[in-house]
Amino acid sequence: MKKLATLALFFFLAANAGAMDNALKLTLTGNGHYDEIVVRFDTAGSTGYNPNLDAWKMFSPILAVGQLYTLCAPGEPLCVYAMPESALDTIIELYTLINQPGNYTIKGSEYAPFNKGECIQLEDSWTGQRYDLRSGTAFSFSLGLMTDSTTARFRVHFKAPPRLAALPVSCYSLHDGAVVVGGAGTSGWGYSVTNSNNILLGSNSNLQGNDTLKNMGSGAYTIQVSNASGCAYKDTFSISQPPPVEAKFVASDTLIDLAMGAEVDFQNLSENASGFHWSFGDGSAVSCDTNPSYTFHTQGLYTVVLQALQNSCKSSAVKHIRVYDEATGIAGVSASGKIQVTHTGDFLRIENNSTNGMPLEASLFTTDGRLMLHFTGANASNYEIPVNQLPAAIYIVQVSCGNQVISQKITW
Repeated sequence: MKKLATLALFFFLAANAGAMDNALKLTLTGNGHYDEIVVRFDTAGSTGYNPNLDAWKMFSPILAVGQLYTLCAPGEPLCVYAMPESALDTIIELYTLINQPGNYTIKGSEYAPFNKGECIQLEDSWTGQRYDLRSGTAFSFSLGLMTDSTTARFRVHFKAPPRLAALPVSCYSLHDGAVVVGGAGTSGWGYSVTNSNNILLGSNSNLQGNDTLKNMGSGAYTIQVSNASGCAYKDTFSISQPPPVEAKFVASDTLIDLAMGAEVDFQNLSENASGFHWSFGDGSAVSCDTNPSYTFHTQGLYTVVLQALQNSCKSSAVKHIRVYDEATGIAGVSASGKIQVTHTGDFLRIENNSTNGMPLEASLFTTDGRLMLHFTGANASNYEIPVNQLPAAIYIVQVSCGNQVISQKITW
């Protein structure tokens, strides 16, 4: 009855192999015969015998057949052995029954797939040599008479794959990404990481536990992991990054007459941002509105700054707002007499008596706000700007040097 039950269970496993994971078939071949066992991992598996998952070994009466088996306990040989799943290394003793000495081969094949990167090695306990059972190679051994079930000639080592965790870049174009590498269940392991151009970015060796490679930018990478027992693993991974935060805005006007109320509407065109800080350049409180409106109360040159935010990422955009006093009706104010503007012949003459060391800017507008000329100069005392190419009309001249501003109407 035990043999019939064993056959039924074995054929059940064969018929349902596609539903299993982590199952290794070992085949011993020699003298024109072969023998097989299956070792696998299952959440319901145990180190002892489980009648729902394991199968007893049925030994062939033919002496020429070399036979493989495992033991769940002394005197309890198995041909199908379901071990409990583990994130650590697992070693299974592999016994042979050889009645006719000779040359034999042992080959491993995945009866059901294992995780990528899991290392499965066959160890010859007589020589200490290890062989990669995932390579599909049949390894040759000279086996003598073996009838003792208390000594295992071979061991199968299962080593869990390395753990990889790619940490994304915090903000676009930064290099604060990282990869965390863990040699699960092993000691004395090492790794190397290269980029898409095969340039080595970092490596380490003789490690215990986890290691982190930092200061990485976004992109695709290749990692190679190896340990002292000869297990090697190669894989690719990517480090992602968020889209760039870009601050952008437009103003309803950048040349403002106090007599008209001096209110400016700001339209926020920022991308990939969820928070906003507006500074209007006059010492007022910061606004967190998305699309604020703001009224300026005194003439001057104001720098409006929008800072767009997304988590720790930020971007800034700047515009200058020029506020003047009744530009179309009054001659203007001359910044305490330090900046004087006159028009003579074909030139616009600017006398700069300011001592603040700031560069000077001059703009010429039509009365409907169209910019006709813009000039930037160093902090010299006098400038002559040719205007003979401009048609005769009424213009608004605005000159600034730091926070000193003059707005003046000129006709020619």
